[in-house]
Amino acid sequence: MENNISTMPLEMTMTAVKLEDGILTLEIDNHSGYEMTYGEDYELQRQEGDSFVKVEPESDIVWHDIACSIPDLTKATVTCDLKPYGKLQAGVYKLIKSDMEAVFELTADYDPD
Repeated sequence: MENNISTMPLEMTMTAVKLEDGILTLEIDNHSGYEMTYGEDYELQRQEGDSFVKVEPESDIVWHDIACSIPDLTKATVTCDLKPYGKLQAGVYKLIKSDMEAVFELTADYDPD
């Protein structure tokens, strides 16, 4: 009997790379064993105590209803506009996109304007 089981970690990871002019740049690394898709939508959360709570935007956010794909063993760079959230207080944040999470810390208050 042939063993068709992969022993490599099968996952997609998302890492925050930089925040500049209100635009958060993320890197998605696909090691899932499959071509994966994700959309433009995301949720921003801020850590309060031991849990994360949703940050509500100050203005409406509009996302296009599209699916982006990333082949297996590939990295993709994506951006998320955080300007609709206005001034963000220093603290630990989590951006959630298509079942992926990127945690990042703002060491000082951040105003994109």
